[in-house]
Amino acid sequence: MGMSDYYKRLRNKVGHDLLMMPSVAAVIHDESGFVLMMRHRADNKWSLPAGATEPGERPAQAVVREVAEEAGLEFGWFEPTSPPLMGVEYPTGVLAGRVDKSFSGMPGIG
Repeated sequence: MGMSDYYKRLRNKVGHDLLMMPSVAAVIHDESGFVLMMRHRADNKWSLPAGATEPGERPAQAVVREVAEEAGLEFGWFEPTSPPLMGVEYPTGVLAGRVDKSFSGMPGIG
């Protein structure tokens, strides 16, 4: 599926400026460890089944939808491997979404 009307409207507003799009990707593998990769129509490059989430859609719903659209495979759910999307509404009425990436490390001297 191509770009949704929602993202088309945003793209029309921002032009060629950076547009952050909450997205999902599925790592689907068989018992042997082979991973499903798909060749993208636009640039002929290999990638995982992936795509942008739509307004009001949870990432878990988006990944199931994207895999069905792109690979024709039906899954009930996927195991999440990253933190959830966090929605924020500021007192001004501005809505924003946050995706936080977690890091771990050891303190060092130096």
